Amino acid sequence: MDYNDLAPDATRARLGQDMSSSGALSASNRRWLQPLALLLLVLIYLATVLPNLANDPIVGGDEGWIISASAKLAGQGVFGSDLFAGFYDAEDHYYFNLPLHHIVLAGVFEVTGSGIVEARLASVVFGLLALLLTYALGRKIAGPGAGLLAAALLVLLRLNLTPFSGLTLTDLGATVRYDLIAVPYGIAAVLILSRSPFEVRLWQAAVAGLLVGLAALTQFIGAFFVLPLALYVMTLLMPLGRRLLLTTVLGLAMLAPFLPYGLYIAADLDDFRGQARAVEQEADLLSPAFYVRQLRDEPDRYNLGLDFDGIPSTAEEALRRPSARLALLVALPIAAVYLVSMGRSDPRRRLLAFVLIGLVVQLALFESTKRFVYWVVVVPFLCIAIPDLAIAVWRLHPSGKLTRDWSDVPLLRWLAKGAVGGILAVVAIEGLAVAAKDVRDAPDAPGYADVGSRLREAIPDGSSAAGDNRLWPALRDRDYRSLHLLFYYTNPDISRDRTTDVFGAMDRIGADYLLLSPLGRDILTRLSPDHAAEFERYMSERAELVTTIDNAAYGPIEVYRLR
Repeated sequence: MDYNDLAPDATRARLGQDMSSSGALSASNRRWLQPLALLLLVLIYLATVLPNLANDPIVGGDEGWIISASAKLAGQGVFGSDLFAGFYDAEDHYYFNLPLHHIVLAGVFEVTGSGIVEARLASVVFGLLALLLTYALGRKIAGPGAGLLAAALLVLLRLNLTPFSGLTLTDLGATVRYDLIAVPYGIAAVLILSRSPFEVRLWQAAVAGLLVGLAALTQFIGAFFVLPLALYVMTLLMPLGRRLLLTTVLGLAMLAPFLPYGLYIAADLDDFRGQARAVEQEADLLSPAFYVRQLRDEPDRYNLGLDFDGIPSTAEEALRRPSARLALLVALPIAAVYLVSMGRSDPRRRLLAFVLIGLVVQLALFESTKRFVYWVVVVPFLCIAIPDLAIAVWRLHPSGKLTRDWSDVPLLRWLAKGAVGGILAVVAIEGLAVAAKDVRDAPDAPGYADVGSRLREAIPDGSSAAGDNRLWPALRDRDYRSLHLLFYYTNPDISRDRTTDVFGAMDRIGADYLLLSPLGRDILTRLSPDHAAEFERYMSERAELVTTIDNAAYGPIEVYRLR
């Protein structure tokens, strides 16, 4: 019996009003809880990237490379890089990388000036966009709780895509790379198609295609979105003609951003081909052996993340990098199976399944360097799939149905909740511990500006220098050249009829000073044995050691005067 039935009408009315008011207050509190939790995640992310942004993490070679072209575009209106001056007119026509990230950075530099901090701030913003879009997509597909958990995983799940903290947003949001910049465009494209899953409209296909095109114009991994999205559209319960029209619009819209870039390439096709030969990616797409090699070598991609070479022999090895192993070896395959199963009747989960599985498969088949950092394109969707699976397991009924009622299966209830809670706890504890360590250590990161000032003291004004790419921002006023040119000029697969020996390559570079850092020494290992021996002869005949600059992060850097 309901005790309200025993109360007078006026009393029941007051009770009803009180309960309604209490419910409204509770609903109001819940409405505030999600934004506050999301804000907390944003603050954690920003706290791990903003402190000492100029120095933490250490500046990488790609950062100097990227900034050199973007700064020239901002300062002179020329899309080129003096870092590679003389190599297929790279100082006037830049084709090494796709252009959109450079255009974005040039716009930032126009406002703020160019430098490491300014370029990294752009990455911070794109990381924040990826975080917010991951939350929005997770919420759209699996509800508010899943959206919030997805955002939390994106901040705290330690997958070790880079050799820094291992936290995806912390590392890539604080470095200047193309990879993370492409990701928000791809997430936004998926979000657009998820808005009306039972009937995709033409404008949605067009906008999604355009966003994929922008992702692809930033980094090649962005192009991997188009196939999963097209396959998803073709599975919709719509007339075949309509599905074909939507797929065509999606594809054409993706190609639209490439039209002006295609004209830019056509203006100097020989220079484009020459610079493109310096790119490390294999592209023998018509050879079956290419795909056999790709699949054979794909496990190598995950070595950095998992630190796993076979069956662990000790407890320490078994417990190493727990979050990455749980996410990649356990949660990913189970979540993929769950999404495929649920996707039969749920279009949004089918969309997520196509994207998650499609990106993993395309990376395995087409990306030949096997760098784990390219997996950043997958991470947001994995971070959505895991909470979706976790919530489903939390509600699992012994009959196989999903329900909130666990009252009749206490053992299964606690086992499932324990597994889900345990995995999430491991991720949270490891992620928060690493984030706290990153914040603690950031102020002590070696100073990049200090290295630059010491190098400028060793290299007189008006002199030119050559060395590893990451020193360009520090020595941009010294007519700085990339040591990669030595490898390019002596490699017949790259320079073709322009190939020369080491002495000829160094003469083309035309540097007055040569800087050999540990990273520079690593570049020299790419030389053939004959060229390596010739380089040693060149150094003994033409180089004089001026000084050695010690630095924990960038040194020792040997400064040679060239004759």
